[in-house]
Formats: sequence, C-alpha cells, structure tokens
Amino acid sequence: MFKSAPAVILSFFLGAVFSFGAAEATSTSRQLEWLVEEVHEDIDDLKALIPATGNPQTRRQMYREINDLEGSVFELEVALERIHGPAHPVVTSPEELSRIRDAVASENFSAEQFAVLNSASNGRKFTTAQVNTLMQLFNFSDDRIEVAVMLYPQVVDPQNWYTVYGALTFSSDKDELRQRTR
Repeated sequence: MFKSAPAVILSFFLGAVFSFGAAEATSTSRQLEWLVEEVHEDIDDLKALIPATGNPQTRRQMYREINDLEGSVFELEVALERIHGPAHPVVTSPEELSRIRDAVASENFSAEQFAVLNSASNGRKFTTAQVNTLMQLFNFSDDRIEVAVMLYPQVVDPQNWYTVYGALTFSSDKDELRQRTR
C-alpha cells in the first residue's frame, strides 16, 4: 500500500490539473493549491503516527514513503507553478519601480513615455500605490487615465483601486476611468 501512495496522489492531482478547461483555470488553481495544502497536512498527520508503529522496519518504510510523497508533492507544486504561474503574484519591487519611473521620466513626449511604460510593465504586477506613482509622471489627465487603464489588469490589490482616482482632478476624468476599468 505505501509504495504506490505517492504515485497515486501525484497522478490524481495532475489529472485534475489537465481535466479542467482554460476558463476554469483560476478557480482550478485555487482548488489545487488548497488540495496541496491538505496533502501537506495529511503528511504531517502521518508523521505523527509513525512513532506509534511498533515495528522499526515498518517505521523506516513509512518514513521512506512519506519522503517519496513529499517529493511528489513538491514536483506537483513546481508543475502547477509552470502551468498557472506562482501561487502569489510577485509585485514590482521598489528598485524596479524606480528604474521604470526613471526610464519613463527620461522621455520628452508622452508617446515615448507610453512606449517605455508599456514595455517595462510587460509581465509585471503593480500595487495601486505604484500605479499612482506612475500616473504622476504624466501631466495631462487623458495620459494619466491611459496609464491607469494600461496597468489595471496587472494590479494585485484591486480592493484599493479607489485610491487611483485621487490622481485625477476632474470628476469627468474619474468617471471615464471607472467606465474603462470595469
């Protein structure tokens, strides 16, 4: 029984990963993360039972099988990260933000600033505070709205999005931003 447990569990998880469609990927990813956590807890429970096992040979076998199972779960976590990305998004560091800000600010015209920002923001995640910082680099409301719209899909704290409206002066600009980021 112990020998096949890691392979069976890994097969179950991988089957679950590939059986769902792309539209359910986010939900599936969360479910799989939860299941991985459950397996970690079950492994801990198994480890707690080992000392109660009377036979030393059985205890050694259980430790080997648990180690194999932990290795399989680790491989599963690596596979999930390759498929769905990191479990927790990595936010742009203050150093990276400073480099982006400097690169954007070094451009003289908004078209070039947008080109630099678009390139620099590719594949990055931002907080709403960082979006506010980048919006301040642009002088005109229309440009600030464009920055916010561009970065909105990459925001990790959408519950704080309301703070972005403070970078805009006119209510009509705030309304436009609301409409474009729904």
